[in-house]
Amino acid sequence: MKFFRNTLIIVALHCSLAFGQNTISYRVGLNRFDIFTGFQYQRAVQQFSFVGAFDFGINRTIFQQRFFPKFAVGMKYDVIQNEKINLGPMIKSNFFLLNYNRLLNQKSYWIDVLSGVHFDYGKRFKFVLEAVIGPAKQFDYFASTGKYNSIFFVNYESSIGLAYSF
Repeated sequence: MKFFRNTLIIVALHCSLAFGQNTISYRVGLNRFDIFTGFQYQRAVQQFSFVGAFDFGINRTIFQQRFFPKFAVGMKYDVIQNEKINLGPMIKSNFFLLNYNRLLNQKSYWIDVLSGVHFDYGKRFKFVLEAVIGPAKQFDYFASTGKYNSIFFVNYESSIGLAYSF
């Protein structure tokens, strides 16, 4: 039974790698919290692309020495897709985490759902642009009171980067 399961997993992985294109990109972007930089993995299947990314805030992580990570997942659809140009709508969700004060255990979490447009230019090496906007919610935790405060607001994000497709 294990042999059958392992064979099925290997065949599924081979098929998923055979049908689609992988892209890894390095990006720098701006949103209302910080200037972020990081890496993004993209898996394209026909006109749809599934995206996962990890970024960190440059200002807060390097200059303020408070690690500010951002995790993102999303999906892109290519309305225009040819050898060099990919253009279309996208939707993504970000999760941010920031520890404001380690001594007082004050933390903030942000979750947003953004939609917008993406543009890629190039064959194997690509120039990448993204611009998105959407609703966000912030959760602040104060250990002294043991309570969360939350607010809604509009978040935006734009990024520029270089990608390699394989």
